[in-house]
Amino acid sequence: MHDQLNIPNEEQCQTCALTFAYNEIKILYDIAVLLSTNNEVNESIEKGMRLLKRNAYVERCSLFLLSDDATKVELHTSLDISAQQRKMAVYKLGEGATGLAAQSCEPVVIENIHNNINYLNKMGIVDTKSISYVAVPIMQDETLFGVISANIHKSSILSFDDIVRMLTIVGSLFCGTLAIQKRFSKEKESLVE
Repeated sequence: MHDQLNIPNEEQCQTCALTFAYNEIKILYDIAVLLSTNNEVNESIEKGMRLLKRNAYVERCSLFLLSDDATKVELHTSLDISAQQRKMAVYKLGEGATGLAAQSCEPVVIENIHNNINYLNKMGIVDTKSISYVAVPIMQDETLFGVISANIHKSSILSFDDIVRMLTIVGSLFCGTLAIQKRFSKEKESLVE
């Protein structure tokens, strides 16, 4: 598809705004297709996260969902973590950057995770390549649904605005799909009863 646009494969063309916008739309389209064509939503979300990683948007990505009692966000999906790390990844509203994003319903950007007390790293992942952290709340019907977060590689050429925008859109796609799945499950249960 990239060749169909006849974008020259020169360095200045690969960094121009038009090429960047095309690539961003292509990534979003690919994620939307993943979510709409696979019955395994969690698998599709993980594949979408890997697509973001392959395209240098994130080093690691996690999706947290608001708990039923609306007091914390709990890890739903993340790349390459153990069951023990998954259990530890729960943030009370206002706790750490992830909890702050959930509480304020505003994105939280930490430029340097190595000297910021709001980066808690509850999953205990030691990664010297990651330098920054972004947590973006995902809203649905003007209420918090969850938070999508990402560790950013120190060599990333993307701006925080680009990353926040992409995570906002992708997080909305993920959570919209999860909300539909949840609604269908509830309807199915009510029909069985």
